[in-house]
Amino acid sequence: MATAIRTVALTNEEREALPPTTPESDNQKWTDLGEEAVLTIWPVASGTEDMHIYKAYNLLKTFLAEKEDMSMPNNLFAHLTLTLPLAVNRIKGDLRKDFSEALLREQEIYDKKLLDLERQHGSKLSKHETEISKHKMEISKHKMELDKS
Repeated sequence: MATAIRTVALTNEEREALPPTTPESDNQKWTDLGEEAVLTIWPVASGTEDMHIYKAYNLLKTFLAEKEDMSMPNNLFAHLTLTLPLAVNRIKGDLRKDFSEALLREQEIYDKKLLDLERQHGSKLSKHETEISKHKMEISKHKMELDKS
């Protein structure tokens, strides 16, 4: 008898209504429903829900595909409960790493653009400052001429 696997995301209210299960990480929960094992993953931060579900689903698919070649344990729920939390923690680590790398790339791009703008406008600024100084000197000269007359 094959065990069906579903991946679902729950709201906090739905999460609280789940029956007690074995200990898990902060954002996942396994519920044994007889012939089905339900992996519940909810977001750890706003906007990450779809990515978490997608990665967890693909990981689960890969895991099950690999297990098809080996002898499938009779108690699939117990086996997955022991192995998948480690994998989900790895997914969370990968997400953090991907996000950190993306932020660093964005910061480098921003810094480069800022430096280019400073170079581009810095030379214009110094030219304008020189012109302003010339005008101030002319004004001072004209004031002195007016004072003399």
